[in-house]
Amino acid sequence: MSIKIKEKNNKNKVKEIDEQEKQVFKRILVKFRQYWRVLLVLMFSYIVCYMIWAFLFSETVRVYFRSKDLDAKTIWVVILAALLQGSLFCMDGFVTSLLKSPFSQMNQSINASSIITDEEKDYLTFRNTNSNENCKETLKKFGIITITSELVRVFLRNKEAGKGNYGFEYLMALSYIIPLVYVFWDIWRSYKVLKKIKNRLKKSQKSFA
Repeated sequence: MSIKIKEKNNKNKVKEIDEQEKQVFKRILVKFRQYWRVLLVLMFSYIVCYMIWAFLFSETVRVYFRSKDLDAKTIWVVILAALLQGSLFCMDGFVTSLLKSPFSQMNQSINASSIITDEEKDYLTFRNTNSNENCKETLKKFGIITITSELVRVFLRNKEAGKGNYGFEYLMALSYIIPLVYVFWDIWRSYKVLKKIKNRLKKSQKSFA
């Protein structure tokens, strides 16, 4: 009787393991689809946004600012450019997060699976990492390099630059403060969620006491 019970228990365990593996593999597929969709959307968005800016708006904005004689000697223009650049730096971090979130979860699920061989795990991890880095780094370089040069070209001009009489260009450094403020805002929001989980755990421990 005990042998039959053991066999039944073993079969139940096998079914549970199979079901768990199916769920793990299902999660891998879900995260993989989510990952490549994000890749395509981001690449398409970057290209379209840049083309719209380059061919429709940049020259119009530049001509307008020149016609109003606004340049690096006008403090509000420099502050506007700094705020815009800082906001775009934050967007750059947001893009990286969009790519890394499904990417990290997908790789964790791949490593947690027992039906995927070590060789397949290595191959999938390498290919996924390679695609992620190429896309992320290319978009980052394209974004930051283009953003900086475009803002200077379109918004800022110093007629006396060659004579050593500069305006408020140094205020462009403010753009680096904005993403740092956003960092602390993210940390604060994460802290609030962790505190909420901690309180929930305390309540559950009391309920079992």
